[in-house]
Amino acid sequence: MKKILILLLIITFNTNAELTGNIKVEYIKSAYESCYKSQKSMEDNKKISDTILKKYCKCSSEYSSKNITNKQLTDVETGKREMSILTNLALLTSQYCKVHLQDY
Repeated sequence: MKKILILLLIITFNTNAELTGNIKVEYIKSAYESCYKSQKSMEDNKKISDTILKKYCKCSSEYSSKNITNKQLTDVETGKREMSILTNLALLTSQYCKVHLQDY
């Protein structure tokens, strides 16, 4: 059941969803910096190399930018949409990047 739910979430996020233009550029930059700072400060990651953490954060920021629209992101920022869309996106992104880290 869990795999079906994840698959449905992936399909939902991938349908016509991708940041574009300057919003995408700024999002990737901000998401990467936030990810790296967060990952670097986690006790569980103390023994993981900077190279791996940077690859993970590159994957995370790029993948997530391809699975949310400008409107969805703006709606979250302005309070018109709940943060749960970003929580779900973070879960999918984490699972994707754990599998595809070598591609980055």
